Amino acid sequence: MTSRPAIAVEHLSKAFKIYRDPRDMLWELLSSRPRHSETWALRDVSFKVDPGEVVGVIGRNGAGKSTLLKIIAGTMEPTEGTLTANGSIAAILELGTGFNPEYSGREGIVMGGLCMGMSRQTIDERLDEIIAFSELEDAIEHPLRTYSTGMRMRLAFSTAIATDAQTLIIDEALAVGDALFQAKCMDKLEEIKRSGRTVFFVSHNIGSIYQLCSRALLIEEGRLLLDDTPRKIGYAYEALLNERKATQVTGSPSAKVVVTDVGELNADGGAQEPDVHGETPVVAAVAPTVDSASADAATCTEFPEGAMPIPLNSDVDDFKRRNMPIYVDSVAIYDRRGAMVTTLEYGKEYQARVRGRLLRDMPAAVLGYYVELESGMLLFGTSTFNANVPLSGLTGESVEARFIFRCSLNGGSYFVGGSAAQVVNGESLLVHTCRRALRVHVTAGIAFAGPINQTLHVVRAPTRMMSGAGSPDGF
Repeated sequence: MTSRPAIAVEHLSKAFKIYRDPRDMLWELLSSRPRHSETWALRDVSFKVDPGEVVGVIGRNGAGKSTLLKIIAGTMEPTEGTLTANGSIAAILELGTGFNPEYSGREGIVMGGLCMGMSRQTIDERLDEIIAFSELEDAIEHPLRTYSTGMRMRLAFSTAIATDAQTLIIDEALAVGDALFQAKCMDKLEEIKRSGRTVFFVSHNIGSIYQLCSRALLIEEGRLLLDDTPRKIGYAYEALLNERKATQVTGSPSAKVVVTDVGELNADGGAQEPDVHGETPVVAAVAPTVDSASADAATCTEFPEGAMPIPLNSDVDDFKRRNMPIYVDSVAIYDRRGAMVTTLEYGKEYQARVRGRLLRDMPAAVLGYYVELESGMLLFGTSTFNANVPLSGLTGESVEARFIFRCSLNGGSYFVGGSAAQVVNGESLLVHTCRRALRVHVTAGIAFAGPINQTLHVVRAPTRMMSGAGSPDGF
């Protein structure tokens, strides 16, 4: 038997009435003639959330995310459509909103818990636990009017996670507070996720979506643009942000940024035939990355040319129809022998080569590379624009950028991608990004926490530090 969805939204729309003058509201009521304009915060949104899912919602400011959350939480009615919520819901909103500002933090917890459906007995039993998690013991008897936004959000989060609600709704609750408390909240949400409860998570932070969610929604101008994996939602969201930047720079609506999700194309890194269509002139530029131990263009000579990589499977006709000036044609990693590799050794230097094909003359082209996790989380990368290395070429030519980097990644698998952009009014505007063009595996080096190790070396401190003595190793 199929379980009922925790949340079911069908053709949901929400309009707000806008009055130019407060008196127009009265005249409208008396005359029965409209004296307002309407703005639609949501338009025909439909989706379902199954029990136990952790679903993230992301979008730009004003996209309609908070309106959607308020309707699901029951604090706002939709104009059109239906909402069905099965099971109890606890929404993490700012604690104290609508409450007497003279309430103490303790009284705010009690009122907030009651509003979330907790019994007074349950609140009393969990009160000490809630206060301890919020880390506000010293201010718990102070009135809410003396609390900062971050302090109120701490109480709200601590109260909500203490409920037994089957569905937890979170709206930017982790956007405030210090880094340690945010990390503590993320750990708690991971625990809730493992418990099988449903979480509906609204955020501007795509990293939180990658970390927590099994699925994500992209909202834009009140409409549901995409419902997919967090990785694909993240790619689409980044493209939207780049399109907005282009519009601001050019002053007119920009062409869509093309995102090619290659997956594991060329992931084997085995024997590859030369690029037969790569006989056109190639304009090469060396752009050392900022984390390179050899941040000197002269080190390029230490990487032999090697074999030419196979071009990616690209829909060139589609690129031409979109009037794109350049696209990413190939991405590869080379070692110091000039061999293409997909297995990297910790601590060794490599060269990432990104080749772009020009579809029209470009006096200022940009190529870049980046490394990301399986989830889609970006780890590092750069471009010829950031490195101040100029690229230019004519229609039909290829341009290539080579980035030297030292592998400081922890053992495991990663994806390498490439990007192509054009310079307009002194700004680099993304045209094409080729995601997951190459999978690489890093052999384990030294043990360290996290995916990247930035420690150059460890200095042993003297047994006793003398007053006024200098730091060891010149620091």
